[in-house]
Amino acid sequence: ELAWFESHARAISAEDGEVTGTVNVVREVSRRKARELNLARAAATDPLTGLSNRRIFTAAYEDAIADVTACHGRSYLALFDL
Repeated sequence: ELAWFESHARAISAEDGEVTGTVNVVREVSRRKARELNLARAAATDPLTGLSNRRIFTAAYEDAIADVTACHGRSYLALFDL
């Protein structure tokens, strides 16, 4: 099973400044990452329909415009509001 982990490390130094070892802390953060994913999904979708919201549309639109601008091409956009 895959899981998310977070790791922090710090050197241990002697009085003369020489590194004599390390302290490592590793903890499993899969539940936190799952909550983050759920919050990101909730922030990006309409709660009633489950469809992407304006924030996602704006990001996709800006990406499409950047792609067209980068290749000096033409593009068309059709919007339907049902």
